[in-house]
Amino acid sequence: MKFTCLTEIYLAREQVVALWKDTNNLKHWQNGFNRYEHIAGNKLTVGSKGIMHYNLKGKPMELEETIIEINLPELMEGEYVHEHMTNRMRNTFVAIDDNTTIWKAEIHYTQFNGFKMKMLGLLGKKIFKAQTQKWLDNFKAFAEKKANKN
Repeated sequence: MKFTCLTEIYLAREQVVALWKDTNNLKHWQNGFNRYEHIAGNKLTVGSKGIMHYNLKGKPMELEETIIEINLPELMEGEYVHEHMTNRMRNTFVAIDDNTTIWKAEIHYTQFNGFKMKMLGLLGKKIFKAQTQKWLDNFKAFAEKKANKN
């Protein structure tokens, strides 16, 4: 399953990427996010790994992140592994002008484990895309609000 989401953020690309790559900010825009645990490699380098810890509706969830490609502020691609699924997310940041950035997230779910998840993967593209778009929109609101406070 593949899809793309994007949002236009009214901040300079450098500001957007600085806020986006700071794992301490994830709690401000990813619902249920608790903490990021770095487990291997040098942070923000190809091959580095971390565990993203969430609490979703009272249930713990972990995603293992591996950085596949990184050339910030232009792009970062990661692979995210969960017991039920695996996906890749390619994030690109394009400066439209000095105060406007487009964040484009290209998602490719490469594996679903178990019958229920395989069915959800076949029938639930709208659900996955809506959740991803929600997080992009949440980040936009967080970043623009934070910038306006400073």
